Amino acid sequence: MNIDLDWEIVRNAVNKAAATSIGELKRSRNTWYNDICRVAVDRRRKSRNEFIKNNTQMTKDSFIRERKACKSTLQREKRKFFSNILQTAENDHTQGRTRNFFRVIKQYGCEAWTTTKQTERNLRTFEHRVWRKICEPVIDETTGSRRRRYNSELYDMLEIAPVTSFIKGQRIQWLGHIARRRENEITRVALEWKPQEK
Repeated sequence: MNIDLDWEIVRNAVNKAAATSIGELKRSRNTWYNDICRVAVDRRRKSRNEFIKNNTQMTKDSFIRERKACKSTLQREKRKFFSNILQTAENDHTQGRTRNFFRVIKQYGCEAWTTTKQTERNLRTFEHRVWRKICEPVIDETTGSRRRRYNSELYDMLEIAPVTSFIKGQRIQWLGHIARRRENEITRVALEWKPQEK
């Protein structure tokens, strides 16, 4: 009786049943992580496995070379992705597409922003100013003169949530991402750390 063979048969049966019932698990990657990055990481992984199997100076040098190449590829692709985002935001600003410009700016890393009551007030003020410029003034029915739109009118007309609500939602999403990490990772440790008493 071969236990390894039996285990392999059971494992294949479980994997086959899981693939037919729930399908392939779709992993969400960073949006900048593309096929070029995937190839670089695969080459690094193969080189590392070769170094682990054959611990020689040649395989070590090969692994170090692949690791450096992979790191530079990942940095280049990430930098290219974010420069495209910033270029899009700049184009939106110069062409007067204020709504798209504002959306890109507020989504760029806002879950890590430290906000106080004052900065939240400033963000809301900026947002209201932008929406008022987009929506233009309205004629007041009682006086017959033009007046600026109220905040409640802006929210009703555009059907949007305030920017502070968006930032809080992004923070909650980021918190869930950190909570799903392994317990020994530094971000999870920092999140759950409690100061010691004196």
